[in-house]
Amino acid sequence: AQIEAVQGAEEPEPPGYEAAPRVRTEGVIYPGLIDLHSHLAYNWRSLWFPPRAEPYLDRDQWPRAATYSQDISKPTAAMGTAAAKAVLKFAEVKALVAGTTAIQGSPGLSRPYEGWLVRNIEHESFGTGEDFVFQSVINQDVEGLKPYAEKMREGRTFIYHLAEGTDPELVEELRDVEDAGGLQKTLIAIHATALGSSEFGRMGRAGASIVWSPFSNLFLYRDTTDVVAAHEEGVRVCLGSDWGPSGSRNLLGELKVADLWNRTHLDSAFSDEELCHMATAWGGNALGLTWGDRIGRIRPGLLADLLVTARVHDDPYRNLIEATERHVRLVAVGGRPVFGNLALLEAAGVRGV
Repeated sequence: AQIEAVQGAEEPEPPGYEAAPRVRTEGVIYPGLIDLHSHLAYNWRSLWFPPRAEPYLDRDQWPRAATYSQDISKPTAAMGTAAAKAVLKFAEVKALVAGTTAIQGSPGLSRPYEGWLVRNIEHESFGTGEDFVFQSVINQDVEGLKPYAEKMREGRTFIYHLAEGTDPELVEELRDVEDAGGLQKTLIAIHATALGSSEFGRMGRAGASIVWSPFSNLFLYRDTTDVVAAHEEGVRVCLGSDWGPSGSRNLLGELKVADLWNRTHLDSAFSDEELCHMATAWGGNALGLTWGDRIGRIRPGLLADLLVTARVHDDPYRNLIEATERHVRLVAVGGRPVFGNLALLEAAGVRGV
């Protein structure tokens, strides 16, 4: 369902809605959160503590840790074989209870999955059956990147793990993207922690976006993306929770990490409004280059992906940053209530809860 009108509570109903039920949330209404980087198959588990004290330098090092196979890869493979649907539904609920209505990072599926609770970014086709978004977790060489560059030229979006870590040689990964013709406006680069102002300048001129996952970056590498430089160079900064083993449990938690880092290490370079845009509007803008103007804002014509929280702060942006799962009152995806407290769910027309 689309949003048909946005107006004050004291205003009369739009024409044709005089008899529509009115749900008084007594809270603050936001666009649903957009988690632009996750790995749903791994989100069943809690934090993993690698068996070394030194920070890693790149994403190829920590999977070779002595305990990685026994703690992460083998259990995840077993869970995917024995209970794939249950794992995915658990991961969706984990995101949903914190207000996420769209998430990236679905695994490949060997058997049918009858539907998503949240909007899954790689699989969302809006009823057309088309593939709008492509992604690669595995780093590609120039030849491997060329097919994705072609898809971007056709108007598709490519979400790509890029320059994850602190090793300066990781900058070569961006050069590979450029050589393949993939530095385009529909590129969404995950992490980009090794890049600096020069690289972000090239990305900004192309209109590309990045996804910032500060908790996971700091947990593994003790450093994170220079999002101030990226923002100053015109790169759109979006937010992602990454995954269970080294990331936040959901995007609402990651928003708090971004806020803490912003206040303690970035001299509050970003306003509260801008931090909230990283979790909503800017992700909607990045995807909108392919999807069209559909999510990320509360505006007539957009899809009714909504989050309602209790009021814990007078400022609406600070309110979202400080809200936790227990403050989430209602979540709707496409106008369909999918999570909330009993009174609001019943008021919204949900039966049998």
